[in-house]
Amino acid sequence: MSRFTKSSLRTMTRVAVTAALCLTVAGVTTTPAHAIITKRFGSGFPTRAACDDVGVYEMRNQGAHDWTCYPQNGAWSGDLIWYT
Repeated sequence: MSRFTKSSLRTMTRVAVTAALCLTVAGVTTTPAHAIITKRFGSGFPTRAACDDVGVYEMRNQGAHDWTCYPQNGAWSGDLIWYT
């Protein structure tokens, strides 16, 4: 009887480890890879509104997904953003 228990335990352990490995592999292969690509469209804008205006224009012209404006050295700079 002791031999049967060890064999059953070993089999159950192998099944559990195999199932866990399969779930891990399935999760990795179905999770999409995401990356963010950015490109500066300008800097030295006097106001955020000016930066946003150029950002909208450049986003449409270059097919970007989004843009962002941020303060830099007393002025505003902007980047275009693509999501892959």
